[in-house]
Amino acid sequence: MQYILSIDTGSSSAKIVLYDEQGHIASLVRIPTKVNSIERNTAHREYDPEIWWQASVEGIKQIFQQTYIHPSEIVAIGLTGQIGTHIILDKEGNSLYPAMSWQDGRTEDEAQILQEQYPDAVLDKALGMHLPPGTAWPIPRMLWLKKHHPELFKKPFTLMQTKDYVGYRLTGVAKTDVLSLRGLVHPKLRRIDSLVSDEILGIADMIDRLPAFGDASEPIGNLSREAAQATNLLAGTPVIAGCGDFHASLVGTGIIDGTYGFNITGTSDHLGRLLPETEKAIGDPRLGKYPSVVPGWDIFYGATSSGGGAVQWFLEQFGERSTQQTIAEYVESMLQQAPHSAGILFLPYLNGERAPIWDALAKGSFIGFGAGHGKAQFFRALLEGVVFSLYDCLSIIHEVSEIRLPLRISGAAAGDRCWNQMKADIFGVSVTSMRCHESSSLGSAIISAVGVGMYNSFSEGVQAMVAEDETFTPDSMVHERYAELFTTFREAYKALKPVYRNLSHIRNDLWTLQ
Repeated sequence: MQYILSIDTGSSSAKIVLYDEQGHIASLVRIPTKVNSIERNTAHREYDPEIWWQASVEGIKQIFQQTYIHPSEIVAIGLTGQIGTHIILDKEGNSLYPAMSWQDGRTEDEAQILQEQYPDAVLDKALGMHLPPGTAWPIPRMLWLKKHHPELFKKPFTLMQTKDYVGYRLTGVAKTDVLSLRGLVHPKLRRIDSLVSDEILGIADMIDRLPAFGDASEPIGNLSREAAQATNLLAGTPVIAGCGDFHASLVGTGIIDGTYGFNITGTSDHLGRLLPETEKAIGDPRLGKYPSVVPGWDIFYGATSSGGGAVQWFLEQFGERSTQQTIAEYVESMLQQAPHSAGILFLPYLNGERAPIWDALAKGSFIGFGAGHGKAQFFRALLEGVVFSLYDCLSIIHEVSEIRLPLRISGAAAGDRCWNQMKADIFGVSVTSMRCHESSSLGSAIISAVGVGMYNSFSEGVQAMVAEDETFTPDSMVHERYAELFTTFREAYKALKPVYRNLSHIRNDLWTLQ
């Protein structure tokens, strides 16, 4: 038997997963990682990049403690992880500045100015994709760093993502996939447009401050002797570049053509579909559209910043979940106590919001609760609010692409049967969960298997390693009842938008006084 080892550097943990040739998990280890967070006018979240390397080493060692797999049976190491968390290394591999999380909102002003000064059509052409300006973009990040830390640009550095940092520590080579450089490098032309490097950034040598890049299935290099000694892996094992967790999750969910739509769950949630790249006319400025790792296909999608993150926040603050109870069991027990919508609205903007409102200053809000509502009703409203935020994106997709596809759901929340049924009822389309919920690491494993020749194509790899689990069909009457609540959800954000801005100014003033 041959195995693929996948390393997934997520927002709250590093997951190290060992897969066999059929996509079954032979072993899984999750090592928590900690972000330093300060809440002020905009979220200030930073990491020490060393935590991902240490978590990866510890996780790999635990994999070998849990299994009888010999290192020689591992034919490749695959990488994936969060995108939009930027690490800056000097030529010796030392971190020059704390890694800014994708949830860090300090670049709100730069993103806003970028959006105001450069129309979508101009940026779309320069970047080779449509990507609404956000605070995790590399362009606003570079502008912010240039303004606040100009000393960084007086010497060489390499800008990389979390997965690339782990790959660098494994091989000694700084290399990434071109899609992880979205928002900076044109994925087709594989260069930075002069509009971006010279006019917007004013950093003519920006291309020299990036890792080497290629396709997701290309090798970075082989495992070094030093890394082999640290991890107990075999020196010389191929390490594959992989891609960001979103792109990898699509492959791990079997989304390689236009047959299914998708909902990738996690700390943030993504929802959308693939379109042939020839369908240039289909799109919407409120949603993203850029290439898939599968040649010939584009991803048309939206993302909510606080999907599973909203659930985790509730559990930490109010949950009182027993140590023996899984999150899926907790969700089911709470929904049994609140089996029907209580008419409470929750706007899940705990970390600001991406698609379709693109508002870093938006915040979480419960609206319409009364003295008779309890914790279960609040929790149900929270779950509904996350789904409404996703449906805000899906309704746009339905408007412009017309075809309503069944959805495949994967990721951390894919095992929550009650939540899956709620999604089917709100979306009005069937939702199918997948056998493997660890879609990003599975996708990384499939990409790596293709990279080392275990499978000849993504299609062949998906057929061998991806399987469906359970399908949930919508209740048309429940869908109609939710439609009115969804309309009110949209109206609530519009009404609260100026309130969020006022509160942002007040919080900033209060912070200044402290």
